[in-house]
Amino acid sequence: TAAAATFGVPLPEHFCASGEALSWLGSKVLERSGASPATRVVVGSSGWASVRVEGARVFARAGRYRSNPSHVDPAHVDVWIDGQPRAIDAGTYRYCAAAPWGNALSAIGVHNTLDIPSMPAAVKGFRFLWLQRPAATVARAEQTADGAEVELLNETWAAHGVRHVRRIVVGNAGVEVYDDVDVGERAPLEVRLHWLVPRGAAPPEITATSGGALTVVEASPRTIEGWWSPHYGERLPAVSMSYVTTITNRTTTIHSRFLATNLRR
Repeated sequence: TAAAATFGVPLPEHFCASGEALSWLGSKVLERSGASPATRVVVGSSGWASVRVEGARVFARAGRYRSNPSHVDPAHVDVWIDGQPRAIDAGTYRYCAAAPWGNALSAIGVHNTLDIPSMPAAVKGFRFLWLQRPAATVARAEQTADGAEVELLNETWAAHGVRHVRRIVVGNAGVEVYDDVDVGERAPLEVRLHWLVPRGAAPPEITATSGGALTVVEASPRTIEGWWSPHYGERLPAVSMSYVTTITNRTTTIHSRFLATNLRR
């Protein structure tokens, strides 16, 4: 189960509710009582956070790798509202397959996080050697008057002078994600935010202080965009949402809103 939390499988409901089980994972339960609380915040020592507020829930991954990463997914976030998935992990599909499917869903571009196309988040060397690995941490996870907040520090591009802080606000009305990006002297720099949304689910609203362009792809017949794999070897249609913005004045904030009230009619 610890491996599942580390490599991208959300913990089952009973694990999030069980302080005894979480203690085996080296986790810190920030809120616990005899009755199931309306708000629950749990942080794992391996670099993950699980938050529930009424009908909204998020699971975030922000770890540091001491060995080779199976997926490149710093600051990835899964979102559920009213028990329904609204932003999902793409899964694995197959390790070995004809192009473009050979372990392709391990790349950062299909995960629910920020990507900088001109700066690879991970660089693989010869055979088992990695020249660069992603790095992120859970900087803060706490209850608030209106719900809960999680702050992730993505240090993947810190050596290049780029700072990415992701703040996740979970409340009764839904989930809001703020991606604060400071590119420093690298401006102008193009960044890309990606969300993988289940087919038929209400999409998030995405805006940025620097403006941007949204591309939506559903089950592309030629690329890996718009697909998810709930089980190994299984591939199902999904919706890939890519928001691209060019930061010209050093900083920008990209705001994603998953609202409980914006369900399709």
